[in-house]
Amino acid sequence: MNPIKLSRGNSKIHKALIWNITSRKTCPGATTLCKKICYAADAEVFRKNTVPQSRDRNLLMSKQPDFADLMIEKIKRSRLKKMRLHESGDFYNQKYLNAWVKIIGACPDVAFWAYTKSYTLDFSKALKLKNLVLRYSTDATSKHEPKQKIPFAAVSAVRTDAFICPSTLAKGHAVQCMLDCSYCLEEKGPLIFRPHGKGAKLAGKIECQTTLDLGSN
Repeated sequence: MNPIKLSRGNSKIHKALIWNITSRKTCPGATTLCKKICYAADAEVFRKNTVPQSRDRNLLMSKQPDFADLMIEKIKRSRLKKMRLHESGDFYNQKYLNAWVKIIGACPDVAFWAYTKSYTLDFSKALKLKNLVLRYSTDATSKHEPKQKIPFAAVSAVRTDAFICPSTLAKGHAVQCMLDCSYCLEEKGPLIFRPHGKGAKLAGKIECQTTLDLGSN
């Protein structure tokens, strides 16, 4: 029996496989802002009897020598053609990233999308995969750039220089990801997320203050 467990969509994402691992400790490139408004960490607190355990289990699975082969089998048997990597967590080291390069390459009929802040890793092979849309996640407190040229996904209350995710403009889940809009999967251009949820005001304040600090230097 295959021990890999995948979610099949959620309240925001329609009919797509989702793979999550433990937040924060798998995010080596986390910025000041994302540490303060981490939605994944909030979920681990609010659903402490289920979410942390499942993500910790997935993290342990990702370190097993047969992880890639088991994941390939699981994805192919699911019959879903879309997969979101890391609502929670990130590519925490090169070995783990390489495993996903193998997985995605072995599933050419499945479209994957992911965001990362792991600026020290080598994404050159991942960027060659035609069925992966990868974006470098940034915000006003970001201090690093990735080694390779990767389209950005910015958390910003004011930026307007890219497509703005409509689900972050609407209250609740009025716009459902992968049903009403699939820009982040179908297009490889930059993307902006408006701060939303309970951290929205804090994100706006931090962005404003950071801009003022930079302007005073």
